[in-house]
Amino acid sequence: MTAQTPASPGPLSGVTVVDLTLALDGPFATLLLGGLGAEVIKVENPLDGDMSRGNPPFLGKDGVTIDRAHPTDMSLSFMNRARNKKSVTLNLKHEQGQSIIRQLIQRADVFVENFAPGVAERLGVDYDSCKAVNPRLIYCSIKGYGMDAPLESGKAMDIMIQARSGLMGTTGRLSDPPMRCGIPVGDLVAPMAAVIGILSALWHREKTGVGQLIDISMLDVLTALVASEHFDALSSSGLEIRTGNSLARMSPFGAYHTADGGWVAIAAPTDLLANKVFSCMGKSHMLADPRFATRDQRARHSALIDSEIQEWAGRHTTAEMIRAMNENGIPATEVKTPQEAVHDALVISRKAVVPLARPASGGSVEMMGTGMPIKFSATPCEFTEPAPRLGQHNQEVYRSLGYSESDLEKLGAAGVI
Repeated sequence: MTAQTPASPGPLSGVTVVDLTLALDGPFATLLLGGLGAEVIKVENPLDGDMSRGNPPFLGKDGVTIDRAHPTDMSLSFMNRARNKKSVTLNLKHEQGQSIIRQLIQRADVFVENFAPGVAERLGVDYDSCKAVNPRLIYCSIKGYGMDAPLESGKAMDIMIQARSGLMGTTGRLSDPPMRCGIPVGDLVAPMAAVIGILSALWHREKTGVGQLIDISMLDVLTALVASEHFDALSSSGLEIRTGNSLARMSPFGAYHTADGGWVAIAAPTDLLANKVFSCMGKSHMLADPRFATRDQRARHSALIDSEIQEWAGRHTTAEMIRAMNENGIPATEVKTPQEAVHDALVISRKAVVPLARPASGGSVEMMGTGMPIKFSATPCEFTEPAPRLGQHNQEVYRSLGYSESDLEKLGAAGVI
């Protein structure tokens, strides 16, 4: 197959990925692979394709709508996570469909799936079956609880992973109920781990010629991140785990409400920075107070420090706060809304967020989506291709496998593609 060739081919140019993923965790992994220059062939059900094609809101000639107003309207979710991918339709429950997927696998470097437990085996695309077709294949499975989890574990959505990993017990204040993180972090960090695994396996294959299986558990990944903070030790030391916008062991540390209705985040964990904050506030008495002299003591009296900073912040505007912090070399920034953040000039200039290409029907509304947050000096890469229509690349991909126009018409009539 001919690899995708963006304006500046990325570091994975020449790598072919067969993508049998749905929803978010798998498609986000293959989005990153496509952004890095790989040719990603997204295999979709001929009837309705990836479930995220039906996720509201939609973008089309009427702008953004919650309901699909026109057949050409496209889900923003799909527009975001299906860029740099080629869409082919294939019925994996059909005997001919299984024959075609084996042909695709035979030519692929990487295979990614995130089926519920047992589905890959029923469809004949489990690791052993794929390895028999292509021993050099890098096979990546992303599941809620991993490939060896008991079947009774069932399916897993992001909120279940946030709940079971302990993350929901770290967010918010002590008096709050368990608090879900505002973005589907479980669905987003697992695919990043998957990409790390895939790239590592490709390098191993480069040296040995041997492919392998990569088993990614969403629960593993998120719990591993939760374990990066020693909550068990903090709890046994008498420190609160759920501290909202503050963090006692780093005090002064938190987000503070300003006089003009904004918020400013401040982090000053060292003695030097803490003293700068106290001086900036005009609270000279705090400099000599033994309760605030060391980091350990500040951790024990963080609530009082937060109260003092909040009293000061409440008398100044956001701009005044930021200016005072910056002039004194104290790490601080404005707290932005998600809408403001994705239009931040800095991240736009670095293409961490980019405008999504509009559907063919046009429309004047600009929506921002995920950019490539990795910068390469020799192999720059970005999302150059918009999300595809369902089956848009059937001709290109299947003709490259040797199927004629007549063959494709018969396969379509038989419900195979």
